[in-house]
Order: sequence, then structure tokens, then C-alpha cells
Amino acid sequence: MKKLVVVVLAIVMVFSIAACGQSPAPAATQAPAAEAPAAEAPAEEGFVFNRRIEVMTPSPEGSNADITLRKMADLLSAELGVDIIVTDMPGASGVTGYTWAKDQQHDGYFYQYTSPSAIGSAVLGNFDFDFLGSITPMCSLLSSKDVFFTSSKNSKFSDFESLKEYALANPGKVTIAVQSTTGIDGASMGEFLAECGFDLKIVNYEADATTACLSGEVDLMMSTYGENEAYIESGDMLPIIVLSDKRQPELPDVPCTVEVGINATLGPWFGFTCFNDTPVEAKEAFEAAVAKVAEGEEWQNFLLSLGYNVDFRDEAGFTELLNDTATIMADAFSFFANH
Repeated sequence: MKKLVVVVLAIVMVFSIAACGQSPAPAATQAPAAEAPAAEAPAEEGFVFNRRIEVMTPSPEGSNADITLRKMADLLSAELGVDIIVTDMPGASGVTGYTWAKDQQHDGYFYQYTSPSAIGSAVLGNFDFDFLGSITPMCSLLSSKDVFFTSSKNSKFSDFESLKEYALANPGKVTIAVQSTTGIDGASMGEFLAECGFDLKIVNYEADATTACLSGEVDLMMSTYGENEAYIESGDMLPIIVLSDKRQPELPDVPCTVEVGINATLGPWFGFTCFNDTPVEAKEAFEAAVAKVAEGEEWQNFLLSLGYNVDFRDEAGFTELLNDTATIMADAFSFFANH
């Protein structure tokens, strides 16, 4: 509009001069005025958190989810400059916590930290609302791989090949302790059994699975390296196979499932989610802060000290992981239903 005004004034001046039959008088010679520097547009400031943030985890205090979340909360609090409150809401494999979370205010100051157990509950239809359709995966932080362990003193086998040979010769006789057939352990076991070609008898142990395995009460236990590192180093526990697509650095001499022809790799993971009506700008600011903390040595060394894999995935990567987990769980639970 300014350019248009200047052009119009110029045209008016030309016609005025022509009407008077005179040329315009030359302007007095003077130094050209210095152009004022163009004012810079103020930088856009992203979303800034100005009060405490609450994160719900559907896990009990002292659990792996609780321990890792509290460490991340401390680091995030320092990064964002606000308090991060952790709320433990265990019960019914995620149903209790997320049902409560659904009714909270999703104003950008409320997030969730969860594991595959809640996904399993959704697959089984245990929620009274569309859980998977109500949440947005934000980013994952860590993962671990399940390992089959046996007692080094009371076992009938010493490696995967001897386990397979014994299980084929004694169908249904080999027992393995898992925490639950309806959670991540059950899904991992279902995926394994559908692929391995032999039978294992599953025994549910909510607690004391380690004691049962060490004593020989059960032949095998499925757990993680981090939870059993001390028993491995003492020689009391013998790792048999890792449910993974590659060997784990902590157990370089232990085969993984994919290398022996078993396509079973699902393991525990933890990540942040929010409800779909959470403001986008707040969600993105929270994700950015988590990503920055996740790159830091303090967080990564903390995970490695617990035997976890550093496994940060952005929203797209975490969404893919969550969807893959739901598919694997559906197949695993279907396998159990038909066997």
C-alpha cells in the first residue's frame, strides 16, 4: 500500500510541473541520509511452562517404571525450570491409571509414562473407553530385552540347543516362570512359543520367580539382564537365549532368537504419552525437553547402569513401536486362546 501511495504522489507531481511549464528545481546537494537499519522482528518464543507438571505412571512405587521416571523427572525439572510431580497409579495393567488420567485436565501440564502392559489391556478390551484412540504417543525413552535364565546348579540344560533338545523329547515338561500371561511377559512368551517349535509350560509368578528358578522349582525364568546381573556375575544364573534381533553387548556369548530362526523380539519399553486434547504447543515443548535430556550423558549412563538400552524414539518412531506392540500382543493372546 505504501508503494502505491508513493507512485500516486509521483504522478501528481509530474502533472503539476507539466501544467506550470517548468522543470523542477534541482535539489540542494547534500550527503545522503543514512538508512535506518530495518528493525528485526522479535524472535518467536515457544511455549514456556510456568507451573508444575504432573506425570502419571500406571505402575507401583519402586517399580522399574517408577525408578526411571523419577530420574527423568529430576533431569526434566532442571531443564524446564519447574517441578515435575510423579503420580503412581498401579492396578489392572494400566486400566486404573489411565481411567483416572482420562478425567484429569489435559492442559499441557499433565502427561503419562507407560509400558506395553496398558497396550495389552487395550488389546484385551479391558478399558471402558477407546484407549488407543484417545492417546498420542510422544516419545519412547528406553527398552530392554527379555532373557531366558536357568539355575546353573539345578538345571537340566546349559544352553539353548540342550534346552530345545530336552523340550522336544519331553513335551510340556519344561516350566518357565513369567509375571503374567496378559502383560508384556505373556505377549513375549506367546510370540516365542508361536515360533520356536516346542512347548514350554508357563507358570505365573507375581513375585519370587528368581527364588523359584534358583531352587529348581521351575526350569526357566524370563526376565531382563539388568534385574539379574548380580546372579549372572556370581554364577548362580545362566542366560540361555535373548529375545532379540541381535546379540546383546552385556551377553556376547548368548545367542539371540533371530539367529536361531525364531522371530520373537518383543521386550519391555517405557515412553511418554498424552491425551489427544493436550495443546500441541505444550506437547511439542515437553517432547523437545525430553529429547534434550535423553541425549545427555547423565541419563544415558543411568540407563546403562540399570542394564537398559538407550532407545529414544520421536513421535513417529514411538507410534510405530506402539502399533507393532499392539499387533504382536493381539497375535500372542490369540495363540494362547487357541492352545
